[in-house]
Amino acid sequence: MEGKDVTRRVTVYPFKISGITDRSSLLGLLGSMNVNGIPVMMDMDSIFNCLHLSSSIMHAARSIFHNEARAREPSIEVLRWLSGSHQVSRGLGHAGPGNTTEKMLLAVLPADWPMEQDTEGLPEVAEEVWQGVPLTSIIPMDLPVPYGGIKALRRLGLDVGQYEDHREMEKAVLEAVCMQGSR
Repeated sequence: MEGKDVTRRVTVYPFKISGITDRSSLLGLLGSMNVNGIPVMMDMDSIFNCLHLSSSIMHAARSIFHNEARAREPSIEVLRWLSGSHQVSRGLGHAGPGNTTEKMLLAVLPADWPMEQDTEGLPEVAEEVWQGVPLTSIIPMDLPVPYGGIKALRRLGLDVGQYEDHREMEKAVLEAVCMQGSR
């Protein structure tokens, strides 16, 4: 693929939720927002960091492109990979918005995703602030680093105490994502 740019951009919008106590209301509000691309709504606490998110997006692109996806919807396939699981239901429960979700991340994938180039490298993740959000229940926020941190490790079933530093934790998260095929 010499001379061809394989990096594609995924835009992420971090926000807090205020006054919404059930998943269906949240999804209804977010569904009314106009996004140009494929929206993936995630509980921010399920994402360790940016590399965890971009790796999950790349693996989901590979599985969809090669007709090996377990989920029918591309956004759900991303959640499945984010959770490090074969199970679609675990992906939704682990990474999708739930009744206790307080911080969300909306990732908008390119409208033509996935293409072959999406299977060959990590996407660029670009944070933006939602301008002119018409909903008072959704409050734009700055993206914390790491996103969900230790909460994400626990959701992946990883023992936080066994890692010496952030880099070791990151390696364990990425291994959980890429090794899901052997679980």
